[in-house]
Amino acid sequence: ISVAIQEFLTRQSKRRNKIKRARSHMQQYQNYLMKYLLPAFILAFISCWVVLRHNSNTKSQFISNKKQLHSHKEQKNIAVLHVGPHKTGTSAIQSVTKLFMDTFQEDNYIIIDYDFNFLRGMGAGRATHNIAMCSCPEDSSEHKKCNMDVLNATKYALPAESNLILSHESLDRECIDPNKVRSVLYPKWDVKVVVTYRRFFEWITSFHKQNHRTDNDHSKHGKKSHFWPTDETPLDEIADIKHWLTSDRINELYGTLYSSAVYHRYNDVFHHVSIINMHDVDDDIVGAFFCDEVPNAVHACEKWKNNDIKAPKPNLAFNAVYDEIAVTAYLHNYIPDGISREEAREAIQNRHEDVLNLTADDFPKACADEDLMDLLLKYSLEAERIMVPEFFESDMGEVVLRSKFEMERDAFCAVDYDALWKQNGWLDFFQTLKGGNTGTNKETKEKDIANLKEEVWEEIDDDMEDAQRHRHFIRH
Repeated sequence: ISVAIQEFLTRQSKRRNKIKRARSHMQQYQNYLMKYLLPAFILAFISCWVVLRHNSNTKSQFISNKKQLHSHKEQKNIAVLHVGPHKTGTSAIQSVTKLFMDTFQEDNYIIIDYDFNFLRGMGAGRATHNIAMCSCPEDSSEHKKCNMDVLNATKYALPAESNLILSHESLDRECIDPNKVRSVLYPKWDVKVVVTYRRFFEWITSFHKQNHRTDNDHSKHGKKSHFWPTDETPLDEIADIKHWLTSDRINELYGTLYSSAVYHRYNDVFHHVSIINMHDVDDDIVGAFFCDEVPNAVHACEKWKNNDIKAPKPNLAFNAVYDEIAVTAYLHNYIPDGISREEAREAIQNRHEDVLNLTADDFPKACADEDLMDLLLKYSLEAERIMVPEFFESDMGEVVLRSKFEMERDAFCAVDYDALWKQNGWLDFFQTLKGGNTGTNKETKEKDIANLKEEVWEEIDDDMEDAQRHRHFIRH
């Protein structure tokens, strides 16, 4: 037993010695690692990090340089496409743009409708209008006016090194496919579309007046207003605003020709569509276009700001009330034979203003139905909220819109003819009228001219409207 115990204690002692030696070796190894290997590892890690960071920066710089080179290579000049719509100051912009053509050349812009260095012989105002007509369906009446020679010259003759300005209100037509418009200009130029916003209730009254004015022989209605309507004359061509304004017409115009509809059509195709707010430019729509919408037009903007040229007045529509009275009296057979339409309206105006000493606002009135007024207000608020939301929320937005709408309710009133015929001896007056030129031949000629096909009138319009519009500005 004693021997066994002694052997056991000896083995335990040896085991403890082995453990001590192992611990000693481990401690020495740890000291070695801490003293030599760990610093070496840290140094190696730092070195690798520095190298990798350098390589990453070099690669990023290479990619950045490559992108810049690619961007520089792909960078194109710009085509500013002003699409109206009608009755939003387009004539003012186009007239002054023509006058500033040489100044725009200093800003590297070509005004394609007036610069004949590239589209020689194409005619004033025709290139942009032609793009519009060629962008309508081939079976449409508009596409019949498309000139492919002018279109191809627009696409290929104009230098890509120059910027372009294109402006024509015919680009607002519903038949136009904006993709076709884009195909004429892109990829040769980047395209910026400019749409002008005008409050709907103001725009629709102006639209009616413009299309029923009788003082402009170069407009379709102005030509026809020389002659009495016939059985084939559409009623909407001779109707006053009360009878012209219907819910169907309001819905149709809001969804086709008005600013918001035009904006949405182009915004679906073009990446860059900008809006000029007519109610937020301090009555300087030309300056807003030159300085804010035409990129880098430094010389043109500065010249406009420092020039004493005043923007042309908008195409203020002639007061058509006397013509409306004459036509209504004619349709009631109150106008004697042999009296021309011009003679009748001039006689009515002279009696009302010179004899009765009254104004055009003194006739008895009948106004649009309240449900139509509610629809106009609804669309006016909706359009402003969508097109210029920040302005709508400002002090100049919704509150002012509602106030002006109430103030301009009379714009949707027309003559109350039932009341007029009972006042101031008008029916007796009509019977006293005598024409300066009577005769069957004249009446027959008037009816023949009035019955000309719509396409003929439109063709005359297309040839004359632009030149007349710009001559009007130069003259005044």
